[in-house]
Amino acid sequence: MILQASILLSSQKESNNSIYDNSKKIIYFIFPLLYLQDLFQVHAEEASCYVTVYIKEKQKKVSQSSEEKLVEVEIDMRYQSNIQKNWNSIAKELGYSNVKKMIEVHKNNENWDRYKKFFNNPTKFDKGQFLKKTDQGPLDPLLTSEIAISLISRYFAEVIAIPPAGLSNDACIYDVQVNNAEDTMITTITGEDLNANGESKKTGVDGIKESILSALFRSLEDKRKEICDNRGSVLNKECALLLAEAEIEKNECWLEISADMENKTEVTDKKLVAEIATSLISQYLVDVKYFEKSKFRTYGSTTTEEKKEFDTKIEQILLSNECLYKVYPKVKDDTIIITFSGPDLNAYGNSKQQSADGLQEAMLMALYRSLKDQRNKICQDYGDILVDQCEDQSTDFEKQDAKFRIRGFVP
Repeated sequence: MILQASILLSSQKESNNSIYDNSKKIIYFIFPLLYLQDLFQVHAEEASCYVTVYIKEKQKKVSQSSEEKLVEVEIDMRYQSNIQKNWNSIAKELGYSNVKKMIEVHKNNENWDRYKKFFNNPTKFDKGQFLKKTDQGPLDPLLTSEIAISLISRYFAEVIAIPPAGLSNDACIYDVQVNNAEDTMITTITGEDLNANGESKKTGVDGIKESILSALFRSLEDKRKEICDNRGSVLNKECALLLAEAEIEKNECWLEISADMENKTEVTDKKLVAEIATSLISQYLVDVKYFEKSKFRTYGSTTTEEKKEFDTKIEQILLSNECLYKVYPKVKDDTIIITFSGPDLNAYGNSKQQSADGLQEAMLMALYRSLKDQRNKICQDYGDILVDQCEDQSTDFEKQDAKFRIRGFVP
C-alpha cells in the first residue's frame, strides 16, 4: 500500500510538473504577443493625429432649426449636354417646393430687377443668379468631424477620429472650432504647425466645407493651387484671385482700362479700346497685354459690397506689377479723349471722329506727344491720320537737315 501510494504521489507530482511546464510555455508565448500588441498600439497612437470638433451656435439659431435663409448662388441654366433646364428642375435645385414659390420669393426680393431677366429670357443665358434656400438648423458634430478629417488629411496631414478609449495627454490633436454666427460661419483650426481660420456666408454642410477650406487655403500657401484644382467651385472668390495672380505672372507689362469716376460719359466698347491700345503701345513702346477684370468675376458674389471688395483686391494685384499702363477713355462734347499713364508714358490725345477711327487717332496723338524719339516712325506709319502733327515733324526735320548741310559747307 505504501509503495502504491508512493507511486501514485510520484505520478501526480510528474503530472503536476508537466502541467506547470506547459503553463510556463504558454505564458512565455502569450506574454511577447501581448507586449508586441501594446508596443504596436503605442506606436500607432504616436504616429496618428486626431481631430476634435467644438461647435458654438447662437441659442436663437439652434432653437429655430426649421428657419431657412436665402443666399444668392450662380447655377448652370443648361445641362452638360447643352439641353436647357426646365423650371421644375431649377426650382428643385434651389430648394423650392414648386416653380410658383420660387418666382414669388424672387419677386419679393429687393434685387428682383436683376433676377427677372433670367426668368423672362432663360434661353439667353448659360448661367443665372438666383436665391437658394438653405437650412439654418444646428450643425451635426459627427458630420462636421468627418468633413474636417477628410479635408485636413488631404491637404495638410493624416488625421483620424478620436477612439472610444480616449487619448493620452501627449497625443497629437488638431482642434477645429466652428462658430456658427448669425450671418457668417467662422472656423478655426489649431494644432502642430497649423494655425488657421476661415469663413463662409453659406450655411449647413456647404458652410462647413467652405469655412474649413478657406482656413486651409489661407494658411497653406503651397497647397493653394491644388485646393483650387480640386475644390475651386467651393472657394470661388479665393481661386479667382489666385487665377488672377497667375495670369499677371504670364506677362511683364499689362494694360488696364480705368473708368473716369467724375465723368460718366466713358467709352462703352472697352474691348475695342483694349485692342487698339495694346496694339499701339506694343508697337511703339513695350509689349503689353490687356488685363480683363471681368474674366475673373465668375464667382457668385452675394452683395454689392463683396463685388467691390473683390474688385479692390484685383486692383491691388495689378498695382503690385511695376509695369502697368492705364488708359482712360471718355467722350465729351462729341470728342473722344484718351489719357495714357504708365512707365515713360503720360499723355493725352483727342479726336472728333467716332468709333474705332476716333479711338485710333486720339491714341496716336497721345503717343506722338509723349514719345518724342518715336515721332518719325509714328509719322511714317500713320502720317495719313496725324496729318497736322506729321507735317510739323517733317518741317522740323527739313530745317535741322538744312542747318546740317549749311554747317558742312562753311569753311
